[in-house]
Amino acid sequence: MQAVASIYADALEHGGLVHVYANGHSRLAVEEMVIRMGALTGFHAILSVGLATFTDVVGANGIRVNQEVERVEGLGEVMLNEYDIGPHDALLAISATGTTVAAVDMALAFNQRYPDHPLIALCSREWD
Repeated sequence: MQAVASIYADALEHGGLVHVYANGHSRLAVEEMVIRMGALTGFHAILSVGLATFTDVVGANGIRVNQEVERVEGLGEVMLNEYDIGPHDALLAISATGTTVAAVDMALAFNQRYPDHPLIALCSREWD
């Protein structure tokens, strides 16, 4: 935890952002960190409607569409094209299981495109 806090502090101290990515229900962690009154400045949400919202799609509250979209490889690279990642930025990728294709893809794409930027993955230690 101390190492992660140091990464965040370093990014913010140097004018960078901590980008926070999640999909599916893991997006709730992003909403708690970023999209709240009084949230810390310097944290920026990376969310995609097709991966994080279930209410705008017909049938089963949109969950079936989300389950298919989060399995599409290459989405991380496409999503990163939409954001300006600065020289002092970091990424926190959140996944309950640590195996969701979209979350893993985002982490891999970020690491490949920005190999010198800090990448933190937050996931369960065990998943049944």
